[in-house]
Amino acid sequence: MEVVSQYHVLEKVLVPQRHIGGRLVFITGEQGSGKTTLMLNWAKICVGRGDVVLWRGLFSGQAFKYYPGDIAVLLSAKYNYQPFRIGLKEYEPLDWSDLGVKDVNVFEDFREIEDLALDGVLNVVYMGRDDWREFLTCLPIIRRYAFWLTIFIDEFENIAPHHPQGGMWKILNSLVDGLAEFRKRYINLVAATQQPVHVYYLVRRQFQFRVLCPGSKVEGDLPVWQQAVHKLKRGEAWIVSSGFYEKFKFPRLPPKFSFEIKVEGEGG
Repeated sequence: MEVVSQYHVLEKVLVPQRHIGGRLVFITGEQGSGKTTLMLNWAKICVGRGDVVLWRGLFSGQAFKYYPGDIAVLLSAKYNYQPFRIGLKEYEPLDWSDLGVKDVNVFEDFREIEDLALDGVLNVVYMGRDDWREFLTCLPIIRRYAFWLTIFIDEFENIAPHHPQGGMWKILNSLVDGLAEFRKRYINLVAATQQPVHVYYLVRRQFQFRVLCPGSKVEGDLPVWQQAVHKLKRGEAWIVSSGFYEKFKFPRLPPKFSFEIKVEGEGG
């Protein structure tokens, strides 16, 4: 996907500017609306310009099926992650190399992630939800570098649920404080969920950019009519920031593999 001059709001997301710092982008849309496809398109751009790029690994393994470039895998030592080919009768175990992975590393502590992540590849990180929350909260403090770091998280409602119970509200409020520092530390975060109400409201208020894919519910403070979202086709989206908005298109990604991927283990 090219960054073209007619897309002024989109350029603010995709063209890094140090005087502005990191951007937080919140993508919503119904299942199958293209949220993951859009993120993989953007991940390719970020990898190509030299960012260190982290992708939240999920059991569905979208990155391995659709990402067109090189991939590295970072695995939490707390869990046993095993890729499988899905057969008609039983699971067929696969090596990470079968998925096009060029490098695999295991980390004991998420503070090792930045050191282990490779330049010029998509670093798919597998760790539990609690670790992801703590990682995002602490990242502005533990960062040791000034390069651009871009993080993509699908199913963000698992990280910041809309209705925290027990002590979770305190954890999420700490996450809010962490996200507020991303801009100063050159950290970009692109997060996706089906509907905004699925994510804790104080967390989603930290995002400067909103992207509405087909099926999104328009919140009252956005300058886009719900009817405009209803008219979106697959591969189209609205992007909104500071009262400005525009519609853009992004291409589909052909699958790299003819099989699906499941990852065995907990905490994905």
